[in-house]
Amino acid sequence: MTYLTWSRGFKSGGFDARSNASPSADPVPQNPGAPADTSPRPVLIGTFEYEEEEAESIEMGAKMSLFDGAAEVNIALFNTRYDNLQVSIFDGTLGFNVGNAASAVTQGAEFDGRWQITDSLMLAGALAVLDFEFKDYQNGQCLAGQAPTASDGVNCDYTGKTNQYVADWAGNVLLAWRAPLSGTLGIGISVDAIFTDDYNPSQNLDPVVDQDGYVKWNARIGIGALDKSWDVALVGKNLSDETIITYANDTPTSYTIFGSKGHYAFLEAPRSIALQANYHW
Repeated sequence: MTYLTWSRGFKSGGFDARSNASPSADPVPQNPGAPADTSPRPVLIGTFEYEEEEAESIEMGAKMSLFDGAAEVNIALFNTRYDNLQVSIFDGTLGFNVGNAASAVTQGAEFDGRWQITDSLMLAGALAVLDFEFKDYQNGQCLAGQAPTASDGVNCDYTGKTNQYVADWAGNVLLAWRAPLSGTLGIGISVDAIFTDDYNPSQNLDPVVDQDGYVKWNARIGIGALDKSWDVALVGKNLSDETIITYANDTPTSYTIFGSKGHYAFLEAPRSIALQANYHW
């Protein structure tokens, strides 16, 4: 099956009740007790009202069955254009400012498939190739200590930049084997890898917190009843013990009040091995 779709949608505008900044264009004052710092002070202009976001998307693809139904392959190509894309950026103090990027484009390709190689062995995987670009975003928030680059002399120009969490490519591969041990008992073993290219987990794209590409391995071995009434499994997650940043941002008030640049981050769990049991009644 092949398909082609075109769609338009919108997200209504609104009011930013969480904005922590006033309408003033004056720089944030420095804490008198903080070390002397000649870097530009941030200007946090409130974004109390933001505009409606509009999107127009084109997608084409194919869904295919191969080897007499033993395999499936799906392919999709897409392009989405945004006008007044709504963005939310931490202001460095205690709030988030919601505003609009004038225009942005995201496009890419997605592939996924499954192949039942034998009655017991299955191979599956997916791959996404993604490109995102702000086509016009003149009112982005500057990094701590960064001189404004936008024409208004206050904000920073994000035009031509990518967005938070955008990796050039990412995907996964799974190999699973299941077989009966007796008339009532079965065994299952699976190994999967999740991989991604570099991405930035912060809203202001601070390069200090860039996440490097990684491959994360997981595995599971279990036995259980063929009628799925119970099972016991040994489960390993992040067996390669990768350090993965899921979100990062400026430390609240560290620069806007104390004049010291700092960051915080949330991390995925390190390597873990667990015994899992299920019983259904």
